[in-house]
Amino acid sequence: MLEGIALDGKRALDFGCGLGGTCHYLAQNNAVDMTGIDINPWLIDRAKLEIPPNLKGQVGFTLNTDNTKLPFSDETFDVILSKGVLCHVEDKKPLFAEFYRILKQGGCLVINDWLSRAQGEWGENVQKMVELEGLSIFAETLKRYRELLAQAQFHQIEWIDRSLQYAAYNEAIVENLQKGDSGKEFLKQFGSKLHIEAIEGYGAIAKAMRTGEGLVIQIRGLK
Repeated sequence: MLEGIALDGKRALDFGCGLGGTCHYLAQNNAVDMTGIDINPWLIDRAKLEIPPNLKGQVGFTLNTDNTKLPFSDETFDVILSKGVLCHVEDKKPLFAEFYRILKQGGCLVINDWLSRAQGEWGENVQKMVELEGLSIFAETLKRYRELLAQAQFHQIEWIDRSLQYAAYNEAIVENLQKGDSGKEFLKQFGSKLHIEAIEGYGAIAKAMRTGEGLVIQIRGLK
């Protein structure tokens, strides 16, 4: 996602950071100050506990309570990244305006997200996965995504289709669940029902991305 973007000496935000693995990785491999933000309090609490000793002072985590007003000052970050998160946000317009506000002039927004070929609609395989996992994800087209970013004043908007890479990744998960040691451990810990559902869910994702029913698109825009 960040290929070609110089991070050393910069400040970056991971929106939807989860347990903070991406923040740790980027800070460990670059002289970059990382901030992670997530809407789940328990994830933020755990992420703070998991910061490696050598990264304290370089990595921090913040709870997000309002997508219309992120808890950062204007022009705080050089880079904002978000992977596989924004499909869970129904109204992206105010959030993109906030991204623009907290980015420094010349800063870069990088998003990797699930998109659909039809606005507001998912195909049967994505819908199957949604039902199995009990998720809420909102279908945006690439055209609509680009329109929203342009409305937020981002420019030089570029995109890359990562769907086939994502399909291969999910196919590997299915194979490992069916035949690998981690699959046996999953079955032992969580039981056959969740094991079957996981195989079906990841298989449905892979099929959706292989057939073009669903898309994984990487988008970049500059302030």
